[in-house]
Amino acid sequence: MKSIQLSQVTKSFGVHDVIRPLDLEIEAGQFTVFVGPSGCGKSTLLRLIAGLEETTAGQIDIGGRDVTRLPPVDRDVAMVFQSYALYPHMSVGENIAFGLKIAGMPKAERVAKARETAATLKLEGLFDRKPKALSGGQRQRVAIGRAIVKNPSIFLFDEPLSNLDAELRVQMRQELVRLHQEVKATMIYVTHDQVEAMTMAEKIVVLRAGEIEQVGSPLELYENPRNMFVAGFIGSPKMNFLKGQVVACDNEAREISLDAFEGRKIQVSAKRGVGPLAVGQSVKVGVRPQHFQVDPDGPLSVTTSTIEALGNLTYLYADMGSDQLLCVETRGPGFRVGDALRLSVNPAEALIFDETGLRV
Repeated sequence: MKSIQLSQVTKSFGVHDVIRPLDLEIEAGQFTVFVGPSGCGKSTLLRLIAGLEETTAGQIDIGGRDVTRLPPVDRDVAMVFQSYALYPHMSVGENIAFGLKIAGMPKAERVAKARETAATLKLEGLFDRKPKALSGGQRQRVAIGRAIVKNPSIFLFDEPLSNLDAELRVQMRQELVRLHQEVKATMIYVTHDQVEAMTMAEKIVVLRAGEIEQVGSPLELYENPRNMFVAGFIGSPKMNFLKGQVVACDNEAREISLDAFEGRKIQVSAKRGVGPLAVGQSVKVGVRPQHFQVDPDGPLSVTTSTIEALGNLTYLYADMGSDQLLCVETRGPGFRVGDALRLSVNPAEALIFDETGLRV
């Protein structure tokens, strides 16, 4: 296990900064996930750590050693890509052991290590098969095995589950978490899927436009996002944002009138606040779908436009105009498109953001 330290790391292509100067520390043995929308720089940052891209400025330390200008082979890292990149003419065992063969390890020793790795990944019965005889999940495990067999201190995963179907993705997420617990190596995993980030990570790094928006545990980012981008990105379905103005505030509560509801007022607990507010200030109130309640006496009136029934959960959507849909999570069936509902908001769970998107 080795730690990773990035100090003012920058990557530019010409005049375009893909990674703007950033600092990040990843503890030894930690499972860290880089998450963000397409084009945010998460894969580029991973490739900088791997040594597959040259750092424009800044320093990368692995295990306390400056590796900024070292080639990938000297960084003690192994990388698993989105594509399996298996050799079709080689068996599972030969694919796993290929890196050891290139390194000059004797055949008997590398076969033994490949069999041990195959057993860890539940591939023992497939050791002599060719890739064309494997499922997508099995091929991905072979690609992971090729990384594991080298016993690196750091594993780097670049969206390795993107080509799998939904059921296999869930299975492989569990496999990777189990693998991390067994090999106890430092792992960095890149994904645009916040569900993968929430279910796998010990630490999440949220990126946007080459910059770090927030770093923290999954629960920390979910409950205490520092801005609207993080609040909207972490959580599924995403958080609702309602524009309004502060009409009253004290040490206990803030009262907000909401534009989309003809100035109807809601209460928000001051305990979730992180900064000052002023009466008359324009704000946006963030409410997760499960923090609305269908309430006959609620202040907010909506008409359902779409319904997603998922058995024990139902998501109700109401068209708020300007391409904005309000999402409300409820329990059980019994709702229909066109239903007129009244809603209340759990004041202890709502968050407030200023006009710049920062939490207040």
